[in-house]
Amino acid sequence: MNVNDRRNIPSSFFEKHPIMRWAALTEQLAGRDDIGEPIHDPAQAVFVLLLVARACRYKPGSMRFEEHATQLQTVLERFSKPIGGESAPNYPFWRFQEHGFWRLEPNADGKVVGVCEERLWQALIQHPWMRYDLAKSLLDAYWPEEIHATIRNAIALPEGPPPRQT
Repeated sequence: MNVNDRRNIPSSFFEKHPIMRWAALTEQLAGRDDIGEPIHDPAQAVFVLLLVARACRYKPGSMRFEEHATQLQTVLERFSKPIGGESAPNYPFWRFQEHGFWRLEPNADGKVVGVCEERLWQALIQHPWMRYDLAKSLLDAYWPEEIHATIRNAIALPEGPPPRQT
């Protein structure tokens, strides 16, 4: 379903349900804004891909910033900066809070932990086709197909769609 096709569905569902907010963000990052201008935020697209890759490995939906800053810096330098995006690792980690399904909290050590909304994280883990579709739409929107495999390898994102369950 296109997230703009809201017939017979209460608007509160789209505002509150994390999967719909996630789908709307992905569509926004991979498409155009309300006035038809291209959305260009490769740093957030890279961050979404990292979260999807994490879900593919059934990791927890939380990340300590200092444990992932180096990997985030590396992938942003390689895949965001060359196409005009941010390369500072804190940018997508902190900015992602604006979307309502990512929050930052201090842990017992006083370090920052990013936490994905639980219902969304469970949906990402339980629905491999959702992960694949999200990743494919962002890869297609930002990078030429020739480097999709390179990006997938850099962030440990599985290649190709998962097998369909019969």
